[in-house]
Amino acid sequence: MIVQLYRATILILLCCIPSCALYLNAEPLLLLLGQNPLIAKGTGELLLYLIPGLLFSSLGQLFIRFVQTQNYVYAPLVIMIFVNGINALMHYILIYIMNMDVRASPISQATAYFFQVVCFIVYIKFIGLSKNINFKFTTEVWEDWNIWFRLAIPGLIMISLEWTIYEIGGFIAGTLGARELAAQTIILSIGSISYTLLPLGVGSATGIRVGQYLGARCARGPYSVFSVAMTLVGCWALPYVGILIATRRYLPRVFTSDDGVIELVAELMPIIAYFQIIDGANGICSGVLKGSGLQTVGAIVNIFCLYMFAVPLGICLVYVVNLRLTGIWVGLVSAATLQVSTLCIICFRLNWTTQIKLALERIKAENDSSEIAMKNLDEIAATGIVSVDEDNNDTNLSQKNHQFNHLPMKTNQKSIINQFNKQNHSLNKMIIRNRIIFIIILLLILITSILCRLFIYLPDYFGIYCVYNNDTFIQIINYNITDNCTVVIP
Repeated sequence: MIVQLYRATILILLCCIPSCALYLNAEPLLLLLGQNPLIAKGTGELLLYLIPGLLFSSLGQLFIRFVQTQNYVYAPLVIMIFVNGINALMHYILIYIMNMDVRASPISQATAYFFQVVCFIVYIKFIGLSKNINFKFTTEVWEDWNIWFRLAIPGLIMISLEWTIYEIGGFIAGTLGARELAAQTIILSIGSISYTLLPLGVGSATGIRVGQYLGARCARGPYSVFSVAMTLVGCWALPYVGILIATRRYLPRVFTSDDGVIELVAELMPIIAYFQIIDGANGICSGVLKGSGLQTVGAIVNIFCLYMFAVPLGICLVYVVNLRLTGIWVGLVSAATLQVSTLCIICFRLNWTTQIKLALERIKAENDSSEIAMKNLDEIAATGIVSVDEDNNDTNLSQKNHQFNHLPMKTNQKSIINQFNKQNHSLNKMIIRNRIIFIIILLLILITSILCRLFIYLPDYFGIYCVYNNDTFIQIINYNITDNCTVVIP
């Protein structure tokens, strides 16, 4: 188990490198997309200070999953309560006492995530799991990366397609002005809080229970779990929607005191309230697909509904019909309704007997690979014939070597097995070489991004901007600054 933790730690930190490179050069990318220069500059500064938070947050999510898989569910809850307290305290100190600017939020989040990682390390190492885990580092962490990526990529595509659509909405809102962007940020915050109150947990539990029923060969269990989860979310969503609509003019005041932003959020709140019902059902359907290993199906549905339907519809409503921020959410809600309807039909019509067979076949395939390895060992011990699969470089070679070393051997077979061990050693060297090349490529991406940030003078390419109070902006030519504007130098 600890090998999986070490391997996941390495992989998740490596996957953060491209994101860090993107964070370092967010400002010029936003300017290329036509964002308000003032917003682009603030966003670039915020993301720069958020890089440590990205790393600590990724490790924190990893430790949460690791502890939960050991059936320790209360420890992560207590740690997260403590971490949220630190986050709120840091925000209060930096914003209201130290009067810090946009840097206050990323610094507060990074500090909270750092304490989260420290708490989990202390818990895993010294309190909850230390008796059952050998923390010795082994070279096995460099193996089986391809298996991890094959499992992770479909789920990544499914989730990122759904999350990215809201970020696209943020980009569009940024082109409409600071008022619309502020309202969009508040709406997304309310939606995120609403989703985590119940649908997120119920969706995760649904996926776990569906997977357990498939493993137990119970065909009626997944259907029952899906029905109960949908009923539970529906019973929660109806009164919650009423609360959102009733407090639509008061809830935004938690985030801002700008009357224009508050009024805009209040106008959109009925649409947002309806969206919470759809989003809750989507969480349940996504949990069913994940538990069934059907992430690819979910990704296809998301591509069609969100990108082939929502994006064109939203852009037309925003810029052609001139509905502005309302057009964004009408497009999203329409696409989400189509998405959830499709996913519900798929989940209700799934043949769970067939899904059980597919799950057993996946388990059997993994077991067969282990049985083939043991069969080869027996053949070597009996006949001295060695069979090496040259295509399967990503196998647990150190474990095979250990098994070889404990086989009873005849004298004339020792040289053959020694030769096999040498081949395994060469494969280990090949794996490590490939990993080093992969890491070097990622580091080169990061170094290139750092050099671009340090040595490219952005005004030479983007010029200097003059941003007016109505959120419109122009590019200043020959440094002729006009009155009543904020000068922004990228």
